[in-house]
Amino acid sequence: MVNNSSNGAWLCTNFKKTALCIALLSSCNIAHAQDDDSEFEVIEVRGIRSSAAQNLAIKRLSTANVDAITAEDIGKFPDKNVADSLQRVPGVLIDRDGGEGSRVSIRGTSPDWTLTQLNGNYLASSGTGVPTRSFNYALLPSSMISSVEVYKSAEARIDEGGIGGTVILNTRKPLEMEANSGALSVEATYDDVSEDLQPQLNVLYSWKNEDEKFGILAGISRQDRTVTTVSNNAMHWRYHSDTDDSAERPAIVDQATGEVYNNVWAPRAMNAVNSTEDRNREGYQVAIQWMPTENLDLNFNYFGAKLSYDSAEQSVLFAEWNDNHNPYFGVELDGDTVVAYGFGDNGLLNENNWGDADVNNGVAIRRGLLSPQLTGRERLGESKSDSFDFDGTYYGNNFTLSFQVGHTEAIG
Repeated sequence: MVNNSSNGAWLCTNFKKTALCIALLSSCNIAHAQDDDSEFEVIEVRGIRSSAAQNLAIKRLSTANVDAITAEDIGKFPDKNVADSLQRVPGVLIDRDGGEGSRVSIRGTSPDWTLTQLNGNYLASSGTGVPTRSFNYALLPSSMISSVEVYKSAEARIDEGGIGGTVILNTRKPLEMEANSGALSVEATYDDVSEDLQPQLNVLYSWKNEDEKFGILAGISRQDRTVTTVSNNAMHWRYHSDTDDSAERPAIVDQATGEVYNNVWAPRAMNAVNSTEDRNREGYQVAIQWMPTENLDLNFNYFGAKLSYDSAEQSVLFAEWNDNHNPYFGVELDGDTVVAYGFGDNGLLNENNWGDADVNNGVAIRRGLLSPQLTGRERLGESKSDSFDFDGTYYGNNFTLSFQVGHTEAIG
């Protein structure tokens, strides 16, 4: 016990001496640096903490149920448009068109019930089909967005129309960025299906004067993409049976084995489709910000987007629209469903003609081996969206005044 106590006292005494020496040496170094008037090197480390703090601040200060993602979060994702980034927000689902996010739904509601705004103004868009109330996010490159706010509940200050929710997109402002700063990214993606190299270019530049009262920002984005689709499907299913009066067609007889299949479902046609779509997306952004006084902030924003989608499709259809001669052979079943079969010879072909003709209302129907139906289709499409908005905010001592006007239009 005596030895342990002596050792402990010795360690404690030496620890105090060591700490005292370190403190004295530190004081000497500081004093020496001050005497030499040397400059300290500043090392600034930036991480994701500020981005996370900004996201939490938006949620904390809002009176509604809201989620937010900022430009830094969007940049970390390998996304080509904002919809692909929004799919990572809880409660948000997206529809895809050609593998890309196109429309956004909130809390499981229809995309038509989601209101999309750009800097607080309604954003119009057009698609390939019937016009809808939802915005086509395939028009919006993710590089042009500063932050996205997803409101899952209503607020008095938000425009009506977002029954499912509201998505507010905020573009970048020049006075919030460093002078003569910007971003340049060049990417290329190789698609092993289409065997094409698909480029993407994003350019962003921001300038502001020395007193940081006036700034201009401009950006352009372009992306080329080829979407190739190969599909096979069975069409026009019907119920076959000789024992069930509700059946549409008689039982199937396998010409190869003679086996009879009752109470089964079988398609009338099989189709193979090969389609290729060339997509070109272009986005343009101009932002002008002016603060004539410390209390007045004026902003003008323009956003334009164009998406072209030119497609070509070829299909081959093996169909038997009048199958009462039962062309099936090599039938395979999965339960009560025909999953594979081949078209057989109905025995009416001979060397002199392509098959006997049945006359029905003056129309001759040739019966024999089926011939494939070849179809080709070409479609040229383009969607454009242009939005302008001008807003101003005056910050008083005990009040804030703001106004905003805008115009948006879309053509498809």
